[in-house]
Amino acid sequence: MAEHLIELLNDDAKATAFGNGGREIVREKFSNNAQLRNTIRLYNSLLEK
Repeated sequence: MAEHLIELLNDDAKATAFGNGGREIVREKFSNNAQLRNTIRLYNSLLEK
């Protein structure tokens, strides 16, 4: 793992791409719409019981 971190520290383009990819994953998984979908899914599953 340390080797990969050093590689990112030495390669600005790769570090930027890695960061942008992570940012997009967070936007998709934790957006307001995603949280709303998850909450509705939870409520529906509780109502089925």
